[in-house]
Amino acid sequence: MTRALLGVSLVLTWFLLFNVAGSLAVTAALRLGAAAGWRARTAGSLLGLRLLPSAAGLIGLVALVLPAYLWLEPAGAVEPLGPGLLSAALVSTWLTGRALLRAGRGWRLAHADVRAWLHDAERIDRAPFGREDDALPTYVVTDPRPIVALAGVRRPRLFIARQVAEQLSDEELSAAIAHERGHLTARDNLKRLLLRACPDVLALLPAGRRLECAWIGAAELAADARAVGADEHRAAALASAIVKVARMMPPPQPLAAPVSTLHDGGAIADRIHQLVAPQGPQAVSARGPWILTTAVVALAAIAAVEYPALLSAVHQISEALVRLFV
Repeated sequence: MTRALLGVSLVLTWFLLFNVAGSLAVTAALRLGAAAGWRARTAGSLLGLRLLPSAAGLIGLVALVLPAYLWLEPAGAVEPLGPGLLSAALVSTWLTGRALLRAGRGWRLAHADVRAWLHDAERIDRAPFGREDDALPTYVVTDPRPIVALAGVRRPRLFIARQVAEQLSDEELSAAIAHERGHLTARDNLKRLLLRACPDVLALLPAGRRLECAWIGAAELAADARAVGADEHRAAALASAIVKVARMMPPPQPLAAPVSTLHDGGAIADRIHQLVAPQGPQAVSARGPWILTTAVVALAAIAAVEYPALLSAVHQISEALVRLFV
C-alpha cells in the first residue's frame, strides 16, 4: 500500500513539475514575444500554446516517468512517503479536480441552455439558408439573447433566436449559418471544452486567461473566413449580420462551452475589418504553429535517440525528490 501510494504521489508530483515548467515557459515566451513585437495570431498557434503545459505533463508522464518507475525501480524497494511529496501530489490533484469541475460546469450549463431551447423549438427547413441536404439540425427558439449558436460536441445542433430569424435577411442569415458551420468544421466546441479542462497552473495566471480570450477572437476570425471564402458579397452580408446581432445584444452573458455563437463578445471591429477590407476577405491560413511543431519534432527525435539515458535521469531525479521531500 505504501509503495503504491508513493508511486502515485511521485507521478502526480512529476505532473506538477512538468505543468509548472510548461506554464512558466509559455508565460515567458509570451512576454519575450511581446517585447520583440511578435505574438501568436492564428487560432492553431494560440490553442497550441494554451494546451502546452497540460500536454507536456501528460506526455512526460506516459513517455518518461511511468516507464522509468516501472522498469528501473527495484521490486523490493521500500521508501518513506514524506509530507512534501504528499503535499505536491495533493496540489496536482487539486489542479486536475478544479479543471474537471470547470469543464463539467460548462457542459452542464450548455446542456441546460439546449434543454430550454428545445422546449419550444421549431425545427426549420434550411433550404432558403443553406443546402437542403445539410444534416445539421437547425431550430428557431425563444431566447432573450439574439443567438445564432452551434451547441454540442457529439451531436451538434444549430439554434437561432426568433428575433434574429425575423430581423436578418435570408442572405444575412445564410452567412451567419455558414459562420457556425465554420466552427463545426474546426471542431471549436470540442476545443472550448478542452480549454476549460486544462489541469494546469497556466489557468490560474493572467497569461492563461489572455490566451483563452485571444483564441476565442482568432477562432471567430477563422470561422468568418471559412464562411465567406473569397466572396465579397457574402462577406458584406456576414458583416451586416454581425453588426445587427451586436446591436440586439444585451449586457454580456457568455454561453458556456461547448457552444459557439455568431457574436461571442470579441473584437467586432477586427472581424468587420477582415470582412470588408479593400483586399477582400482573407482565406484561413492552413499553416499551424510551425515553430512549436518544429521544436516538438526536434525534441522527440533527440528523446528517441537518448531514451535509455533519459529514463535513467528521470529515475535518479525521482529518487532525489523522494529524499528531498522526506
